[in-house]
Amino acid sequence: MTYRDENCVKLSQTKGKLSAEQEQQYKGCSREAGATTTDAQGKYAFANVGAGWYRLEFRWKTNVNPIKSNPVWGPIFMYREGEYLITFLATQDEPRYHGMAIGEAFQYSGTEPSQKDLGLKL
Repeated sequence: MTYRDENCVKLSQTKGKLSAEQEQQYKGCSREAGATTTDAQGKYAFANVGAGWYRLEFRWKTNVNPIKSNPVWGPIFMYREGEYLITFLATQDEPRYHGMAIGEAFQYSGTEPSQKDLGLKL
């Protein structure tokens, strides 16, 4: 997700509690920035990233129980890993588990290193 400015980031943090006018502002100042998949080493790459405000979101599906130490859990499980909120949803379909990691919004200057370890270990 990309945001026009810091005020738009603040609107995103109060999503669900916005007035109709604020909701319109949010729709006008945020957009999906793009998508990518991992390479053979499990790394992500985004091309032509300019300066701005961003939030990273990862989605995946697996048949591996993500909570091996706790085999009895409800259909949804959430926890924090660094700056990410991790959510797993157990489903009846295959693959059995759907995962999502949502990071906190950050500002990218456009001059930082082109590679960054996001610190997300799943």
